[in-house]
Amino acid sequence: INAEYMGFQSFVMESLGLLKNESAKSKKEADDFLKIAPLFKLGKLPTENPHPDTIGLSDFAKKNLPEAINRVKGLDIHTIEVLISKIPELEQMFTAIAETIDSGNRVYITGCGATGRLSLALEALWRQEVTALFKEKDPKTYDLLINRVVSLMSGGDVALIKSVEDFEDHPEFGEQQLLELGFSENDLLIANTEGGETPWVIGTADVVGNNFGTKYKRKPFFLYCNPDDILVDTVERSRKVIQNQNIIKINVTVGPMAITGSTRMQSTTILMYAIGLPLLRYHKLRSDSKKFTVAAKEELDIFLKTLKELDEGAFLAPFTEYESSIYENKGYIFYKTDPYFAISIFTDTTERSPTFSLFPFENQLDPPANIVPSLCHLILTLPKDPTLTEEQQIKSCLLYTSPSPRDLSTSRMPSSA
Repeated sequence: INAEYMGFQSFVMESLGLLKNESAKSKKEADDFLKIAPLFKLGKLPTENPHPDTIGLSDFAKKNLPEAINRVKGLDIHTIEVLISKIPELEQMFTAIAETIDSGNRVYITGCGATGRLSLALEALWRQEVTALFKEKDPKTYDLLINRVVSLMSGGDVALIKSVEDFEDHPEFGEQQLLELGFSENDLLIANTEGGETPWVIGTADVVGNNFGTKYKRKPFFLYCNPDDILVDTVERSRKVIQNQNIIKINVTVGPMAITGSTRMQSTTILMYAIGLPLLRYHKLRSDSKKFTVAAKEELDIFLKTLKELDEGAFLAPFTEYESSIYENKGYIFYKTDPYFAISIFTDTTERSPTFSLFPFENQLDPPANIVPSLCHLILTLPKDPTLTEEQQIKSCLLYTSPSPRDLSTSRMPSSA
């Protein structure tokens, strides 16, 4: 009995020692965070706040769903109006993209979270256009253009499926990831961040901007959605980017969001359009020879007119109510689409997880007991291709290229940091 007691006492003492070590470790981690906490106090930024027109939107939607939807639409209209005012600034990006691709180099688009997913979506759209226009009719041009756009997001392509937390807080990881994907001296970088303060995205812009004229020959672009004066006064890392003359800034501030959270809604909309418009107006993808500013204004005017005339509330309300009833009855929703729309629907379903605290897409490699099914899934209609496995078809139809996975455990401080 004495021996057993002594063994139990030893176990208790060992356990207390472990708890003490864990407590010390936790305290150190807390102290370390408190030292840098001021860097992440972003409450003054408009993108971190709800818009006055949509405060209490969830309660209002219960009383008048069509009107609630149209209130969000009003902010979307404002977003497009802001974009139209930015066309002259986007012309510089359009020219830089054309010069880069025409000289046989590549355009890199970087983002984090929602802006990372839109970056991957833009690469997929580029590949869709090049494939549709040239793969069969002009294989030589297809080979020249298909790999000219490279997108990357914080945490790698796995973040397309599930949010990768904390990785975005390290600028050195952005630099490392960009260089590992082969960014070279004549390539062009377009970095986009809804808030203008994401460390990972800033890391990609800094490594190019700070080495412009020595290692790199093209100034990078940096797109963001908060006012310069607030960012300069609030966030030191943003101030450095804004005041860096070797980084071309395009500020597309649209004000507070319709819904706060990871979706960033209006910011994501304007950033995707602001980059996609110059990218997909690349001259070899267009049959017309219109000046960019003229063509972009015409396109956006038509889009804005259509958006204003569309009664989104009447159209979406019945669909929204039906979808809601499925969830209320503990059902699941499957979105079925073809490859053309797959990336857009896929990124939307992914964004729901961090914004509304929902379970992300489950990992089928996890033990069955640990799997909690996602409330929504994507069904992709695959074209018949006997030369590819089903997994290869899914990857090629979703991204129109092979994924760029990352082993997060190997992320390290780059030698240049």
